[in-house]
Amino acid sequence: MLCKTMAILAQPAQINWRPPSNGSVDSTTHPARCHWEEDADADRCEDILRYVEESWDAQVTDIGFQAPIPDPDGILDVYLYQESAGGAFTACNTYSDSDAADGLSACAAYIALARSISSQEMASYVAHEFNHVTQFATDFREPTYPIWEGVATAAEQWTYPEKLTPTVGYVVDYQDAPWAGISADGYFLWDVHQLWSYYEYGSALWVLHLDARYGDGAGAGGVALWEAAAQEGSENKPDVLDAYDAVTGGWQDALLSLSAERVRIGTEDTPAWAAFTGTRAGLRIDQEVSAADLPAEIIPTVMPYTTGATYARVTDIPEGMTITLAASVPGDTQWGVVAVSDSSERWEQGTVLSIEGPGDVVLGLVNLDHDDFHTSGTWPDMLSTQRDVSLSLSMAASEGADTGTPGDSGMPDDSGESDDSGESDDIAIEQPSSPDAGCGAGCSTGGVGAGWLLAGLIGLTRRRRR
Repeated sequence: MLCKTMAILAQPAQINWRPPSNGSVDSTTHPARCHWEEDADADRCEDILRYVEESWDAQVTDIGFQAPIPDPDGILDVYLYQESAGGAFTACNTYSDSDAADGLSACAAYIALARSISSQEMASYVAHEFNHVTQFATDFREPTYPIWEGVATAAEQWTYPEKLTPTVGYVVDYQDAPWAGISADGYFLWDVHQLWSYYEYGSALWVLHLDARYGDGAGAGGVALWEAAAQEGSENKPDVLDAYDAVTGGWQDALLSLSAERVRIGTEDTPAWAAFTGTRAGLRIDQEVSAADLPAEIIPTVMPYTTGATYARVTDIPEGMTITLAASVPGDTQWGVVAVSDSSERWEQGTVLSIEGPGDVVLGLVNLDHDDFHTSGTWPDMLSTQRDVSLSLSMAASEGADTGTPGDSGMPDDSGESDDSGESDDIAIEQPSSPDAGCGAGCSTGGVGAGWLLAGLIGLTRRRRR
């Protein structure tokens, strides 16, 4: 397993550090230059420049991401450097706003690629890192990690839709922790839960869903998300939740839609926007209970954080019977409920939901938090609070299309057999004994909301192969 490689930007004194250059070649069509440290890599720079040109054309010209802010010499520099761990990073030259009146926090950036990256993977790495350059040209002060890595990972697919797709291993990690919410990252999950995860890269699922449902399916949603999150100055307003709300017209409903659709990922009914995932990426269903064993009280294994969710599967619901989920939740917290069966998916705000058999159904409870949580703290720190919940599941005979069950949404009947290919047994998560296991130089850990997010470390990129 590759280590978590990190840009050498952790210390302010090193902000102007760049990899060595013992030779370079320029693009003939774009303001870009590739440097090599080892003379044997000179030929590889030709391929790297071609990937930069293709990424520039796809992401800036076609999709609409911000063009790179030029260096003083007008060149975007890319370095192929000696790094055995196999990582890559993007960093600002200096972390100062290039124009204090354009509504953006923009800086010129450069890319560093480890020479150990294989030729087969290089196009994916370049597309990913180039997207970070466009992000630095939009809002280099953005502290929420998933918007950086989720959009950059999705950009691999937008840049090479016929050739490359986001790494499935990232999606497996994202699907394994639905309780974590949209601001979590692998550092937080290790520090708090000892879960080794590349969750922030897997949040490409969040981005791809947003783009499919509220963008054009080809990257416009990623552009809109970054533009809506940009601002002058150091205050993080608008933040990612503000941007998510602006792009979707209502973040709660958009999150509930994602919370329902992700249930199907890894099954034969995987949504088209996530078709690359395969069967390994099934959602972690926390617990399962047979309808014959109802009523039952379910206590989630991990309580959901704000914007996180917990799921339970009810099996073998007989025809003519109605299953009701009624959650016991904190009084100041808002929730949403989802129900996904073989033939339908439904969601609504509230804590009670009923659905008729026959068949199996996955029920989810999504933490939307209290009315003023978004103004009562600093993102992403304010999403670090778990909410204690329990799920009460009961079954009763149906009485026509309208069961009269409290909270029943009057949704249409459900029928059909379920597909169990998304069960948690299909998910393999690597959890070494320490977060630095297998790491080379430059590995580090931190927590959500910690100071590491606010300086240069938003430019780091952690990559692994599956």
